[in-house]
Amino acid sequence: MSWSGTDPGGSGIATFEVFVSDNGGAFTVFQSATAASSATFTGQAGHTYGFYSVATDDDGIVEPTPARPKRTPPLPIRCR
Repeated sequence: MSWSGTDPGGSGIATFEVFVSDNGGAFTVFQSATAASSATFTGQAGHTYGFYSVATDDDGIVEPTPARPKRTPPLPIRCR
């Protein structure tokens, strides 16, 4: 999977925290403080996953965690 972000007029994005939810449960960290823009996610058959990311810029400013997490992709992923 992949993620991206922009920091218009800012110092640029330094890292991302990427979170995952399994079957509608609480979100947990999938990737922590990563400068990468992609990673392999291995799910379990029959499970549905949701994702969101939070960026930190080069000045250490952290994007607010969304009140209602966005999902990447827009629809949950269902493993078969």
